[in-house]
Amino acid sequence: DIRELFSLPEQGFDVSLTQKQLHEEHDCEHI
Repeated sequence: DIRELFSLPEQGFDVSLTQKQLHEEHDCEHI
């Protein structure tokens, strides 16, 4: 059970990090 819980958040975090990076890159281009 614990492993499944950990597995789910990991993927979510990966997506969050990717989205954050994309957002940051967009901000740089916007400025």
